[in-house]
Amino acid sequence: MGKPAGLALLVLGLALGPGLWIAGRYFSGHAIADLPLNFATGPDGRAAAEVRFTLTADALPASIVVQAFASHGPSVQPADTPGDRWEARLAKDGRTLREQVLHLQSHTVEATPALVFKKAIPLEAALGGGAYALQLTLPAAPRLTLESARVQVRANVRETHPAWLAAGLGLAAAGAVLLVLR
Repeated sequence: MGKPAGLALLVLGLALGPGLWIAGRYFSGHAIADLPLNFATGPDGRAAAEVRFTLTADALPASIVVQAFASHGPSVQPADTPGDRWEARLAKDGRTLREQVLHLQSHTVEATPALVFKKAIPLEAALGGGAYALQLTLPAAPRLTLESARVQVRANVRETHPAWLAAGLGLAAAGAVLLVLR
């Protein structure tokens, strides 16, 4: 089989598994809202922003894509690259559905003028239509300098079945083994 077959399996596996998952969550469907995040200091001294949007049942499944543009100064140690943890709280009709942490981590030690971070929060069809609100809270002492941030709501996204992800990762692993063994 050799290296060409191993490379082909690796590429095919990455395209079928993680590629379909990323495409479904971030790029499928259509954008129904593109909203800027305007952070203001709250009573606890931390910056927070909230966006509100309405989804009908036929717009689900959907995805909320949080995009942040940030920069940082030089990092002294490669093991200590700057990063922040944003707290996200998603509510529907005033009731909290989920709370999660969005990790924004730089992978460079040099000072950088522009880093782009994208994080997706999926909304399953079972959640149903309603008035949604996403609240994002920054850390008390952020290590990244936030330039701007936006939220894009994508309706009718394609959910990738976990079996495709597993099959893709299996093919990629088989390809990697063939590349290493030959």
